[in-house]
Amino acid sequence: MKALSGYVKDLSHDGRGIIKIDKEVYFVEGALVGELVNFSYQKRFKKQNIGRLLSVVEVSSKRVTPRCEYSEDCGGCAMQHLDSEEQVLFKQNTLVQSLSRLGNVEPTTLLQPIVGQFWNYRRRIRLATQWRKKTNSLRFGFRQHKAAGIVPINHCHVMDSRASQLLPELQRILNGLANKKNINQLEITCAEYTSTLLLEHSAPFSDGDIDLLASWLADNPDFKIYLKSGGVCIEVATNSMPYRLPSYLIPEFGIAVEYNPTDFIQINGTINKLMIKQAVDLLEVSSDDSIVDFFCGIGNFSLPFSTIAKRVLGLELNQRMVDQAERNAQSNKLNNVKHVVADLYDSYPHDAGLLKSYNKVLLDPPRSGAGYVISELIPKFYPEKILYVSCNPATLARDSGVLVNKLGYRLESAGIIDMFPHTAHVESTALFTRS
Repeated sequence: MKALSGYVKDLSHDGRGIIKIDKEVYFVEGALVGELVNFSYQKRFKKQNIGRLLSVVEVSSKRVTPRCEYSEDCGGCAMQHLDSEEQVLFKQNTLVQSLSRLGNVEPTTLLQPIVGQFWNYRRRIRLATQWRKKTNSLRFGFRQHKAAGIVPINHCHVMDSRASQLLPELQRILNGLANKKNINQLEITCAEYTSTLLLEHSAPFSDGDIDLLASWLADNPDFKIYLKSGGVCIEVATNSMPYRLPSYLIPEFGIAVEYNPTDFIQINGTINKLMIKQAVDLLEVSSDDSIVDFFCGIGNFSLPFSTIAKRVLGLELNQRMVDQAERNAQSNKLNNVKHVVADLYDSYPHDAGLLKSYNKVLLDPPRSGAGYVISELIPKFYPEKILYVSCNPATLARDSGVLVNKLGYRLESAGIIDMFPHTAHVESTALFTRS
């Protein structure tokens, strides 16, 4: 293909260099602002011209050498070539531009970014598997960025170091299983005291395989192993280890949050603690407050809030997670918080008028946002403060536009949370107050 050349004017929301030549705009992965690059035109996809970086003629001072040797093939950390501090600025700019362009709103104050360690930050990692019939062996790794295969790994710089160091041994253990070809995916989670290995499989494990895993557990008492098939998750038991769910700590509030291995928890434990502290501060949680935590999960925000507030109501669609949140409230001896199953997407099943007795709100929705809650439930009680924790700046901007331009709220502050360093993923918070 014919090579093209141009200067990078900006970065797209997913971190690709934007280059304008004549009347055409090209998106080139791996190119940075200010660089003169050579690239080839690849294809047109979703109304965008996609280019492939060939060489960098004029190099940005913000460019760094990726630490990871898998970075070009692995799709996990697409921004390792950009200085870490510049990554934070890029995410902050993405947030501000999204709010302005998509929501027609602007925060009064831009919050200081919440940042933590740039490496070994992921306490949960999911790995794809590939069984090779010719060698009768299983390998695992991350999915390739631009192909259908996987990138086999024996370490990872963004994994919790405990998980990364385990990979070579895990390769040996799994290849000793008779059922190895039926392991479809594996997931490692490292909590404060207990780490878990979740094996998703499509055929039952033999007694010999179970004995092999149990033997490994006996030598590694800080680990638990779970087998998942058809939606059912079973723990591999040992005589020396009593059954107890893994947990993570929120020390500032004296909370231990137990979770099932398939429950959602925030990937970055350090940032999660800072995020919760920021939420308490921005909402100015006091003993006079009644707070609704929409999309509460297993209690990540509702439990810390309840150590201060008069009462807390957690709402969540998933019954299993609501049950776990209730168990967490009981184990932490919190009797002023209640978690309830509720559809927060299109048909709230309870009397919305009961929400009028609550004065503050925490929203922590999935990537699709909180459109129904904002359009249908917030107008039922107009809380004085709303803190929106977002994992998608586009839906945050959309929902912010409704809160400000239709419901009359004021966007007091907004800022990014660097939950996923070396990726273009933007986590953020936005505080709204009643005008």
